[in-house]
Amino acid sequence: MAKEVTVILLEDVASVGRAGDIVSVADGYARNALFPAGSAALATEQIKKQQSKAQAKAQEKAAAQTKKLQDLADKYANTEILFKEKTNEGQELYGSLKANQIATRLSKETGLKIKTKDLVIPGKAIKKTGSYPVTIKLSSDIEFSLNIVVTASNQEEISKQSADE
Repeated sequence: MAKEVTVILLEDVASVGRAGDIVSVADGYARNALFPAGSAALATEQIKKQQSKAQAKAQEKAAAQTKKLQDLADKYANTEILFKEKTNEGQELYGSLKANQIATRLSKETGLKIKTKDLVIPGKAIKKTGSYPVTIKLSSDIEFSLNIVVTASNQEEISKQSADE
């Protein structure tokens, strides 16, 4: 029967574990593959204690980050963000309002780095004035919805042209 040894992984190792995990592997695998590559170190009692403290600290930090994101989601949920865009007489936008423009604006408003892939908007882009629901995913389990309101920035010009005709 193969002898096993307990090691701490210093980097992710396929089919063994992720960096920081304490795992049991075959003695020969540890001596011939993991140790020479610098992928693992022998897990002594002192290292196990340090690892458990580090994991507790990481969990505490993750909980604080989750709370911060949840507070932000609660603050901006069901709010409206106004975009003024140039339109023609039929209230269609010249061009369109795309996810990257919305993400940039939301990043400025919230102070977070919101990426285009974190947004769920109706269609690929907004092409007419109106109110549109947008969902923002802050993390895998925290998301919120808000409304994007698109109005005509040249509304006065359109009204004036209509009055002249």
